Amino acid sequence: MKTILLAILLAIAFLSCSSVYLSEKNSNDLTESSTDLIEIAPDFFVEASLADSYKTKKIHEVFQKLKAAKGDHRSHKPVLHLVRTTGKGIAVAYQLSGVIKLEEQGFDLCEEFGDDAENALAILLAHELVHIYEKHNWENLFAWEYSHTSLKNAVSNEKKKDEVQADYLGGVLAYQAGYEVYGIMPRFLDKVYKTYGLKDEEMANYPELKERKLMAVEGADKFGHFINYFEMANLLAVEEVYDDALVYYGQVLQDFQSREVYNNVGVVLVQSALKHFSPKQNRFAYPVELDAVSRMGKGGRGAERDSMLRERQLRDAIFYFENAQHLDPAYPIARLNKACANALLGVSDPATSQLEWEDANVSAKRAIQLSQNKPEWKATLSDGQVMLGILSALNGDREGALQYFDKALELEENHTLALANKNVLGAGESPLANSAGLDESGETIDGLPFSAIDFNKKRLLLQHRESPTDSLVLARLDFSGKNSFVLVHESLKGSADPFKQAYHVFHITGPGYEGETEKGISLENGDHASITKKYGPPQQQYPLGNGSLLRYEFKNLELIFQLGTDGRLLRWCVYRRLG
Repeated sequence: MKTILLAILLAIAFLSCSSVYLSEKNSNDLTESSTDLIEIAPDFFVEASLADSYKTKKIHEVFQKLKAAKGDHRSHKPVLHLVRTTGKGIAVAYQLSGVIKLEEQGFDLCEEFGDDAENALAILLAHELVHIYEKHNWENLFAWEYSHTSLKNAVSNEKKKDEVQADYLGGVLAYQAGYEVYGIMPRFLDKVYKTYGLKDEEMANYPELKERKLMAVEGADKFGHFINYFEMANLLAVEEVYDDALVYYGQVLQDFQSREVYNNVGVVLVQSALKHFSPKQNRFAYPVELDAVSRMGKGGRGAERDSMLRERQLRDAIFYFENAQHLDPAYPIARLNKACANALLGVSDPATSQLEWEDANVSAKRAIQLSQNKPEWKATLSDGQVMLGILSALNGDREGALQYFDKALELEENHTLALANKNVLGAGESPLANSAGLDESGETIDGLPFSAIDFNKKRLLLQHRESPTDSLVLARLDFSGKNSFVLVHESLKGSADPFKQAYHVFHITGPGYEGETEKGISLENGDHASITKKYGPPQQQYPLGNGSLLRYEFKNLELIFQLGTDGRLLRWCVYRRLG
């Protein structure tokens, strides 16, 4: 993956000209080019001749998805201007005004990539968006003409850092938005040079290609680390390895702040806090939980000494949910999850219960309001009713609670949490937990069972290692001629010998994987309905910003499916804890 991704970033890197400070001439150019633009949306303006075109609709759709992935809706900026082709270049970002200018021919060039046209457009726009979001103090151009301008002084160490960051975070942003950025750019360089008539000997003012490649290598390397950290954080959260998942999320947040990442950190903290409640202290199944039904009846230790720990974790979770809300006030999931954290704080500390439950009630109702008539937040709408039902029950209103749980069931038939909480109140049967754990499974990927994978721990940990901290090691192994890879997590806490520790192994399908699971699920036919029909209800469903993870536990291994926002299967992995 990194090799292919490097080709993408090299193309972007080489074509992203180094920048100059905003000059009087450049400011006038921007003003003049904007005089005949028509407003399509508060963040999108186009020249009149392009107003009703297919191009306009597609460009705005991709632009909106990228901005949504960032989750920063505090203003309409960045703003996109679509202009007719001038022959000067593809795209340019103006930091001071927050404007990105895209030439029509830039879109046409991306269209030549067929099925990958949207991916090409996404990586192009994402690169320029990063320059705006990161407040790079330059005009950052993607193959835009510098007439009689020397870049000798502009190609500074600071500028190089900006370009590496745009290479890296542009890929991250496109990835977060759900675009497949791998393998679409190897031909992009030739297309741009041919389209714009660029020749090496005529580009004396550009950074040397060798130097720009080194910058791109650095960006590609950082992107690879991000992907591995982010994927491992999500997978460990599903496996309830919460402390280590938080470390990986922390590494991601150092460079990339988004509403989804902040929300996921909060969810993990709430999950961890729930382990410190006894069944007597906490009877209900909260919509923030990944495995609420399986937890019910088990509980945690709930000892008095745990109260300070769980309350600290819940307050920390609220901090992260509020950060997500700050980036996007219209993000309902963070508000619903904050309601769960406030409610649990009230359960933990009776002295503050009424205040916390009032806050939870406000957040839950706001989450419901924000989810109304929005298909993408359908689950949040029904979960909000569950949350209001729990709050009613906590306040002693059994009948009111049952009414809210019934509303959730009207919105979503057989809503697991609604049924579970009705059972707590003695008004229904507890939903049956998935019985997959009673079965054996022969699941393999690329025909490689775990016993057949060349899994030398020392080789993995020493030759393919990434160490986010001194106590954690992440390793990745790619297979020659296979469309899959392995991610391994090992914690070195409390051991002087890392090769004697247990470790977590995830064998993951690659993009476009053509195989199928033991029960016939493939990328072609896989969706939430077909998976649950073959495997039953999942034992856990973990929300992601761009979809969800479904977890199935068997005696000898686990199976985790990743779905997109449309419920379609994106990939899956086979998991085992070894050692």
